[in-house]
Amino acid sequence: MVKFFKENKKVFIFLFGLLLFISCFRVLPIYFIEKIIDLASTSNIGINQENIYKIIKIGFFFILVNILKSFLFSVSKWFSENNQAKISTSLKVLIFEKFSRVKFEYLNKINISSISLSIIEDSEKIGENIITLYSEIILSFFTFLFGIYFFSRINFLLIIYVFPPVLILILIVNKISQKIKLIISVSKIRLINVLGLFNDGVLGIKTLKVHQIEKEFLEKIKKDSLSLQEVKIKQAELKSINFFFSDITFIISFGITLIIASIFVKKNYLTIGELTAILMYNHLLTDPILKLIELYPKIIEILNCLKRIEEIKIFPEEKEKIYGKVDKIELKEITIKFGENIIQSNINLTINSSFGIFGESGKGKSSLLNIISGLIEPQMGKIYYYFNGKKVNYFPRVSYMMQDDFIFNMSLKENILLGSKNFTENEYKEILKICNLEYLDFRYKEKNIGKNGGTLSGGERTRIKIARALANKEADIFLFDEISAGVDNENLFNIFNNIESFLVKQNKIRVYVDHSNYIKKQLHNYILIN
Repeated sequence: MVKFFKENKKVFIFLFGLLLFISCFRVLPIYFIEKIIDLASTSNIGINQENIYKIIKIGFFFILVNILKSFLFSVSKWFSENNQAKISTSLKVLIFEKFSRVKFEYLNKINISSISLSIIEDSEKIGENIITLYSEIILSFFTFLFGIYFFSRINFLLIIYVFPPVLILILIVNKISQKIKLIISVSKIRLINVLGLFNDGVLGIKTLKVHQIEKEFLEKIKKDSLSLQEVKIKQAELKSINFFFSDITFIISFGITLIIASIFVKKNYLTIGELTAILMYNHLLTDPILKLIELYPKIIEILNCLKRIEEIKIFPEEKEKIYGKVDKIELKEITIKFGENIIQSNINLTINSSFGIFGESGKGKSSLLNIISGLIEPQMGKIYYYFNGKKVNYFPRVSYMMQDDFIFNMSLKENILLGSKNFTENEYKEILKICNLEYLDFRYKEKNIGKNGGTLSGGERTRIKIARALANKEADIFLFDEISAGVDNENLFNIFNNIESFLVKQNKIRVYVDHSNYIKKQLHNYILIN
């Protein structure tokens, strides 16, 4: 977030200066009104041409200042809204940049789905509100300061008499605002839970229907939604009470000002012009405070959003990697742990062609693939990479088909060629043929295939993931985690043989993690993990 504010420092500084001028021009008309009315109320105005000239001159300046104020205010609105869009984009880019640098092993530990819902909502709120909120706070603050100055210039006793009762009401409003702050934080947590549950229900509706539990899930959504609704109702009640006290604060302050200022006129402490100016611009003292109180819940909400996004900063980042050519992998004394439990120990492997990792679920096969890929470091043991018989200190270029590979809501071609460069149409068609996806390309053409391949079968999703892995021209190591998932035997036989034929020609290293006996029988080199 520090980087975010640094990048937009000029915007905030320019807006600060602009709002300072606007605040000054909002208060300056008090002086002109006071002078005009005092001149107009003198007994000899009808015959004193000098007073008439002064009235015209002051009136002209009054109009000019208000026009300038309106112009500056319009500029500030345009500038705010123009930069609001830029800041919203900048924030999303910064957040994604951070996520792209987070260590792969840490991403495996956190609940990305829940975090993404929170971050999307928080970034939207910040992007849509931060400039507007900043402008309103600065404008209210400076307007109040200039208001204090002009009123104290007329008669400082007015501030002493008017401010105490107003301050009491402000403290009441602030107390209510504190409760609203607590309610907002509770509401935020419950909203994330409800959105997550609702999202799971929509995405998993087919599973719910198959298991005939859609009604039970609906009741769960209703229950959580009602819980959120109760919090929202309480929040609305407090906001209504807050609005009432905010409203009467202005009424009471205006009434007290009217009474005291009128008495001051009778005692010749004030002129008629000063009285009129005070009554017309009395809101310059109360409105900024009321505005800040009104903004308080939103300020807290945005600060909480910034705090949650700031927490991303603690996510551990990967060091920048140097990549190069690799033709052999060596694993020495590798140990795989889940927490404090040792799942596998003393794994020693040399891989330079086609290799298989087989065994029971939950025994560390995918973790071993992650280590081979260089995405995570082994907790114990070492992994070495070689090229032309020499040990190298850089990382290999890896193409990795993961079990939970995400399929984006793009066209089939965009999903397969994700990140691939300089791919010809013939090469793309070859990949489709290898993975038996030609019919799918004909069916969808340029249409999107749905979020995470929601419109596809399990086998089709698996074959798209395989095709994406094969489309990486630069990789020397190809890792496949469960290419048999959802794929029928006939397709599996053809696809596996096609993969081998395709990658052997290019002299690539292939590593398969699978439960398929067919794949195990085809591989001469493999390890059983039990």
